[in-house]
Amino acid sequence: MTCAAVPADVADVLGVEPGTELTVRRRIVGDPEVPEHRQLADSWIAEWVTEELPTLTRNTGNGGMYDRLEEWEKKPLQWREEVSARMPSPDEAESLLMPQTGVPLLRAIRITYFAGRGRKSERIVEVQDIRMSAALFAVGYPLSRGPSAKWPVVPASSDYYRASEPTD
Repeated sequence: MTCAAVPADVADVLGVEPGTELTVRRRIVGDPEVPEHRQLADSWIAEWVTEELPTLTRNTGNGGMYDRLEEWEKKPLQWREEVSARMPSPDEAESLLMPQTGVPLLRAIRITYFAGRGRKSERIVEVQDIRMSAALFAVGYPLSRGPSAKWPVVPASSDYYRASEPTD
C-alpha cells in the first residue's frame, strides 16, 4: 500500500476533496496464463479506516482487511457496484495490453461500507476502482426482487385481460 492523490469521482464517493492523499492498494490481477486477461484494481481506503485502524495498512492476516473490519465493528460489511464504460488512458491501455483506441474500458466501482439508517449514514470503508478491457470481460450479477414484488402472485382473472367496454 502507498499514499496517492485520490481522483475526483472516487473522492466524491468517499466524501473528501479531490487530490486528498489517501492510502491506496494498486494491483494488476488476472490469469497468468493469458496475459491479456488482466484487470487494474485500485483500492482507496477511507480516511477514518487508516486513522482508527492503522494496522490495516500492513499485513492483515487470514481473511484480510474485510475480516479485520468486521471483527472490529462487530457487524457485517456490505457492497454495491456501479458499472460504466469509457475509453482507457494511455497508461491504462498499456497496463492492460489493449489497443490505445477503439476498445472501451469497462469500469466497476465497488463500494464497501457498513450500513446505517439510510445511505447518508453509511460508513464507507473502501472504494475499489476496477478497470478491464470491454472486449474481453463482461459484468453480470443477479437482480433482487423488490419487496413490493412478492411471490407467489394472485393470478389475474380472465376479466383482467378482457378489453374494457366503453361507457356512454
